[in-house]
Amino acid sequence: RAYQKFVQAPEDLPFSHGAYANRNRTEIIQTAQRTIERSPGQEQTALVLGAGRMGDIPLEELAQMFDKLTLVDIRTEQTRKAVEKLPPELQQKITIIKADVTGVTGDILQGIQQQKAQKTDQEAFIDAVAQDFRAISVADKPPDLGAHTFVSSSLLLSELGHLPMALMAELTNRGLFSDQYRGELFTLCGRLQIAHINFLAKSTAPRGLVHFVDTFSDSIQKAHGVAQKNTLVDPGVPLALRKLFTVDERPSTIWDYSPKKQYEIRSFALRPPLVS
Repeated sequence: RAYQKFVQAPEDLPFSHGAYANRNRTEIIQTAQRTIERSPGQEQTALVLGAGRMGDIPLEELAQMFDKLTLVDIRTEQTRKAVEKLPPELQQKITIIKADVTGVTGDILQGIQQQKAQKTDQEAFIDAVAQDFRAISVADKPPDLGAHTFVSSSLLLSELGHLPMALMAELTNRGLFSDQYRGELFTLCGRLQIAHINFLAKSTAPRGLVHFVDTFSDSIQKAHGVAQKNTLVDPGVPLALRKLFTVDERPSTIWDYSPKKQYEIRSFALRPPLVS
């Protein structure tokens, strides 16, 4: 498929440093326990989106807590390796699904490749891609994975536009990116993010809960101690969260990713509205 070349192994996040990963694992377990208490006597199913290598996910605990556990990622090699370390009785409860949670990444990348083949002028190519970004529909495109009593999305939403960015960076000179292209790219990423929130709502059972955590901004130290702050999440995402869920936001934290880079981490427990 068109995107396979650009699906790389997850960035080697410094999970050994502990702060983010330990907190995320604890919060997942807490939310999972709450959702089981909300629906006693029912089959308990969990869905982990963007499973990756499970570095920040309490895999064994989730497999113990739930009757069925589904792990989803666009690349599943590392996920499979993590599952193979579990006892056989827990492995039997787990399904691994290789899927693009946006439902459109392959189409976007294929469109970029087609425009590259048709346009010999680089500026014309970039402008054509920008028009394609504007035209593509992202609503209701994610796969139907059923409704689950627990859903987890950790550090996934802010990465949904990464593959188109990576392909365009390989095919072009970034210095030629026009304001129109950058604007359409940011708008597309925002639409993918809001579609992801809708996907979370559709994947959650009426009495279920969602654990949602992401990097809402980063801060990069430049020369002379000047910090450049970048917003990573569309402003419409918090609005979509409150439209579709009752929101319990935990205190935000700063993740010291490296000596010169920090992330603002925001974490939420989400439940469908009007459910006690």
